[in-house]
Order: sequence, then C-alpha cells, then structure tokens
Amino acid sequence: MDLLKEAKALEPQLVEWRRALHQIPEIGLNLPQTSAFVQEELKKMDIPFKTYCNGNAIVATVGKGDKVIALRGDMDALAIPEETGLPFASKNGNMHACGHDSHTAMLLTAAKLLKAHESELKGTVKLLFQPAEETFEGAPAMIKEGVLEEHNIQGIFALHNEPMTQFNNGDIIVAVPPMMASGDFFDIRIKGKGCHGAMPESGVDPVTIAAEVIHAIQTMVAREVSSQESAVVSLCSIRSRTADEEQFQKVYNVIPNCVEIAGTVRTLNSDVQKYVLARLQEIVEGVCKTARAEGTCTIKPVAPLLVNDAKMVEGFRKSALKLFPAEEIKDQERPAMGSEDAAFFQEKIPGCYFYLITLQEIDGSVHPLHNSRFSVNESVLYRGPAAMVQAAMDWLAE
Repeated sequence: MDLLKEAKALEPQLVEWRRALHQIPEIGLNLPQTSAFVQEELKKMDIPFKTYCNGNAIVATVGKGDKVIALRGDMDALAIPEETGLPFASKNGNMHACGHDSHTAMLLTAAKLLKAHESELKGTVKLLFQPAEETFEGAPAMIKEGVLEEHNIQGIFALHNEPMTQFNNGDIIVAVPPMMASGDFFDIRIKGKGCHGAMPESGVDPVTIAAEVIHAIQTMVAREVSSQESAVVSLCSIRSRTADEEQFQKVYNVIPNCVEIAGTVRTLNSDVQKYVLARLQEIVEGVCKTARAEGTCTIKPVAPLLVNDAKMVEGFRKSALKLFPAEEIKDQERPAMGSEDAAFFQEKIPGCYFYLITLQEIDGSVHPLHNSRFSVNESVLYRGPAAMVQAAMDWLAE
C-alpha cells in the first residue's frame, strides 16, 4: 500500500472538487450549496453519512468497529470579494480566502482513499465536514448536537493549509505545545453627541474619542504586557452612525452620534487573556468618561487554545515518516496567533492538528490568509489526505 502514490493519482479529482467548491463560497452555519455538493460526492462513493446543524454539517462513516477516529475538514468561507483573477474565482461576493475549499476537497479525497481500503481498517473513521469555523460556531454546534458521543469518537486529526514562506511547498508542520492561540471578539460602542461638522463644540465627537481609545489600547498591549508573553489586539472594523439605529453612510459635515469598533484578542496564556480583556473595558470606559462620552466594551469568547495531544502527535509523526522524507516534516517553533475552533473538539478528545504548506503566487506574491488575493498551491494538496489517511489507519491499528 502506497497511500502517497494513490493520493497523487486522485489529484485531478481533488483539484476538480476544490475548484468547484471555490466558486460557491458560503458563510458561517448556512452552507446549503457546499453541503449539498459534499453529500452528492459521498453518495457517489457509496459512503453513508448523517447531517447536523440543519443540514450544514456532515458526518460520514467508513469502516466499522468500536475503535473510532475522526478526520475533520472545515467548509465555510469569508465575506471578502475575490481579486485573484483565477478563471474559477467566486463571483458571489464571498471568497475561500482561508483555503477551506481545499480542506473540503482534501477530506473528500481522504474519504475516497479510505473507501478503497475499507476492508483493511481496524475500526471506524468518521469524516467531519464542518461549517462555521471562521465564526467559531461550527465545532461547538456539532458538539452540542452530540456528534462526539453519538459516533463514539475517541480521537481526531485535522489540517490547515498555510502560506508560511519560511517553509517549503508541501512541508508538514506539527507541534505538541499550543498550535494556536485562544481567541476573543469584542465590540466597542462610543456614544457621543452628534452636531454640525463646522461647530464641534456643540457636540461630543465620538470619532476623535475613538482615535484616543484605539491609541490607548495599542499602548496597553505594547507597555503593559510582558515582552516574554504573546498578545495581539487587532481593531478590525470601525463605523459611525449619525443616529443610533442608522447604518453607516458617508457624510461630510455631520459629526456622528456614535462610533462602533469591532476587533479580536489572541493570547497564549489565560492570565494574560484575563488582564487584556479587563483592561480593554477599563480603557474604553475611562477614556470615554474623560471625554464626556459613554463607552462600553462587550467581550465574546470564541475559541480556547488549540493544544495537541503528545501521544497523537508522536503517532502522527511516525505515520508521516512512512510517506515523506524526515526533512519535510518539521516542528512548529512558535505557536500561531490565529485561533481555530477545532480546539473545541480537542478539548473533548485527544487530537493532532497540523499544517500543510501551500505557497501560491498571485500577481507575483504569496498572499496571506484572509487576503482577497490568497490562493493555494494545488500541486501539493494530495499530500494532505495521504497524511490524514495514513495517520488514521495507523491509529486504528495500534
């Protein structure tokens, strides 16, 4: 059995699936086209499955027996208009700017490989096609609906494509310490008093106050969090309202009533996390009070630390060495500050999450995740399902 060779032979189908999915990106927990596409392909492979989350999540089954391992692939996209110029680019205003189209295609390829070797499996493999990773809702929703208990899942493998230019195309990256940071979202609302733009003294300007709040938050991160620790606070959107319930519109001579800011906090230490979140609220309330405005900061926890199980990582490395030279399997030297809702699965069961390096230039550059010109290198995608299937089969055979 040469799973790498078999996966390579399936590359045309993998690429076809990826490109079809790339053209129909959908958001969050509402993936009717994507889910229907996956279900149809599973039916063609004669692989039984069950749906969850109102039909937007799928659990497929290959093999039989009480020993059960899961492979997970996320399916959702982002509300980013695509600018790759690819002939199969999305035209619906959304984009697979994080490569989840390739994750879904790789999991379908893994399903096909597993089906071909079903008689050799020493147990059961569950294929988790998950929605809403980007909103951190998908894994919790599947857990809440009892997927882990119903299917008796005892371990899980998951991967993510990564455009890390310090590595080589096709490299496999894994680590035992935290792979990814915890994540929190926050919403800041600064309520001032709208007035004529030519007479700011007659109101309370929330735009100027917002600038002070933003500066104070970034100063807090730079000056109150130890350089020995990791913390990222990003303010990712800002909008104004001339009336409390009105949506943003461009106005040149009206100081608005309020400004709203949305952002995220990423940390690797629970004490740092608690400190930063508390200070966010103190800064917003304090700066606004000083400036005669009202300020609130609402925190929404979204994902815990993604921590791999040491035994699962050890087993994965042994399996990967059956497929790839040792120099192509590398340790992640530092945790990534991104967050991942696979962490919810790995809080419940042992797991191993790894990266597949896919470097693809668009307009002469390799673009980062969540960029409108991001793309994956299709020539190395076959390595992902080969690694997952080898790891799953070896785990079941232990």
